[in-house]
Amino acid sequence: MNNTLTIWPLCLLCSLLLAPNVLQAKPYDCLMDPHQVINVGSSVLGIVDSILVSRGDRVKKGQLLARLESEMEEVSLELSKTRKDYLSKQYSRVASLHAKSLASDDELDTARSELKIAVLEYRRGEVLLEQKIIESPVDGIVMERLLSPGEYAYEQTPVLRVAQVDPLNIEVLLPMSSYNTIKKGMKAIVRPQQPIGGEYTATITIIDGVMDAASATFGVRIELPNPDLSIPAGLRCVVEFILEEEEL
Repeated sequence: MNNTLTIWPLCLLCSLLLAPNVLQAKPYDCLMDPHQVINVGSSVLGIVDSILVSRGDRVKKGQLLARLESEMEEVSLELSKTRKDYLSKQYSRVASLHAKSLASDDELDTARSELKIAVLEYRRGEVLLEQKIIESPVDGIVMERLLSPGEYAYEQTPVLRVAQVDPLNIEVLLPMSSYNTIKKGMKAIVRPQQPIGGEYTATITIIDGVMDAASATFGVRIELPNPDLSIPAGLRCVVEFILEEEEL
């Protein structure tokens, strides 16, 4: 009986030492930041005609956010379209006459060149009109409207501020002693503060190569997928890194 009691704890200890168990490091405080904050503006000067979103709205990449006044560009585009359509018909007539030897090669080349120029002018008009439209560069959330309709927009004045929150950046400071333990690609468990709560699996993407001597810490960034934008940025959180035994 005594031998059995002695052997059982020893076997249990051996199995724990040999099995590839996953150990959890102690929890660390962290902060959940947007992946990036973008000041969305216009590449051209102009008066803001309309803003179609408000603070807190969710937006998709390519979604129309605002327009600048574009009456002049619209008129110019209509004129260039009329000219392009006219020269297209004229080229078709000249090409038909040329096929019957009723128009010279020079007349055909002239008609073709004029049509080509008209097509390029029309395309330029389209580009100028497109520049009056402001679209979202990412899926995200509108943080702030920086201009209102009637105000003047220029290169240094963004119209809106949009936060990309998929993925979220989880920022955490770790002690220097864990520098050789933490590696890119490792998984971590993130627990946002209440009322969000829950547990989420994230991945280490950045490990700072420069230490902070004053605090004896270094920074680590963890990316947390947030495809439905359900987790807000700006929350405090707690993170635990999942470490294999041989890494401890």
